[in-house]
Amino acid sequence: MKFKIALLLMLITNMVYAQSTEYYRMEAAFLYHFTKYMHWDELDTQKEFVILILGNSEIVEELQVVAELRKVVSGKKIVIKKIDSETEIQPAEMLIITEESEFGNKYLIEKCNKFHIPIISQNMELMNKGAAISFIAKESKLYFKINKEILEKLGVQVATELEKMAIK
Repeated sequence: MKFKIALLLMLITNMVYAQSTEYYRMEAAFLYHFTKYMHWDELDTQKEFVILILGNSEIVEELQVVAELRKVVSGKKIVIKKIDSETEIQPAEMLIITEESEFGNKYLIEKCNKFHIPIISQNMELMNKGAAISFIAKESKLYFKINKEILEKLGVQVATELEKMAIK
C-alpha cells in the first residue's frame, strides 16, 4: 500500500513538473513570436536584442533554448540575462518579472521607463501596476493581455494582429 501511494505521488509530481515545464516553454515561444509583431523605436541603434529576467523561474532556461535555436530578432543577436534585483536593470528590449519576484516597486518602474523597457509579467494583476504584457494560464491554455498605452509610451509599436490575439 505504501508503495502504491509513493508511486502515485511520484506520478503526480512528474505530471505537475511536465505541465509547468510546458507552460514556460509555451511562454518562451509566445515571447519570441511577439517580437515579430512588435517594433522597438530604439532597436536600430542596438547590437543585441536583450531580454532581462528578474527572479528565478524555468522561463530562464526556456528562453535560453529559444535564443540558441532562433539566434536573432530583427537581425540582432538574442541575449538572455538573469538579474536578481532592480538595481541590475540595464538597457534591454524586455524585462520579464517572474512569479517569484516582487513587483510594484516604484524604482523598478522608473528605471524601466528610463530605459524604455516593457515589463512582461507572469501575473495578470500586474497590468494595473505598470506591466505592458501579462500572461495567464487557464484550463491548460496560455493567454496574454497587452497594455498598448504603456508600450507606445516606451516607444514600442504593436501590430494589429498581435492585439487581436490578446484577451481584453
